Amino acid sequence: MIEGQTPLRAAVIGCGGMGLAHARSLAALADFTVVAGCDLQEELAQRFAEQIAGARPYTDLDRMLAEQRPDVVVVATNNVTHAPLTIRAAEAGARGVICEKPMATCLADGRAMVEACRRANTALIVHHQRRMLPEFVTLRRLIAEGALGEVRLIRAGCAGDVLSDGTHLVDTLRHLAGDAEVRRVFGQIHRLPPDPAEEPGQGFPVSGGWRYGHPVESGAMAVVECADGLRAELFTGTLQP
Repeated sequence: MIEGQTPLRAAVIGCGGMGLAHARSLAALADFTVVAGCDLQEELAQRFAEQIAGARPYTDLDRMLAEQRPDVVVVATNNVTHAPLTIRAAEAGARGVICEKPMATCLADGRAMVEACRRANTALIVHHQRRMLPEFVTLRRLIAEGALGEVRLIRAGCAGDVLSDGTHLVDTLRHLAGDAEVRRVFGQIHRLPPDPAEEPGQGFPVSGGWRYGHPVESGAMAVVECADGLRAELFTGTLQP
């Protein structure tokens, strides 16, 4: 932090494990002061305040935003709430919003988030932290330097569904491709019949059709063509090849 500069005030929405992880990371930086945590479950908000020095617990988001006036807001809640909470933070005057992935559960919500942040002059960051992993930093550097020759194909896969895990594949692809413009995409999904013995949304594989409060597929694949000619094949789900 520049000498004499006041640390940015940070607040976290969603005081579960991910929210606490964000808060601890911000609290370890001299550029930030974590001033509050907000959660609908009062016990989680209280636990947050006990573990993050100086943070106040809230269960009312509008009250937290009005009283604390945070510079930066972290949205670490269920996927279906990312859009409305991001928009409320921007409209309340936050200078930046760090939103957990996935950004939203539908294209319309994602566009509404971008537009709201543009109107409010709020920086919006989707938390795809895997770009910072040493192996991906090194691989990106080797590709950029030409050490691997001309990369024509990237193939990647993971378990889980597109919104919960596949979003990392898409961001990692764009990172390794130097954020090249995507020209064409072909995709397919498949959904297994529900398993009566499995509670909806629990664990892997996703066979109940729901996870984290939104409908999901059992598996998916996509072929992506970038403007520079790079092609990628992405797979998600436990039935991937």
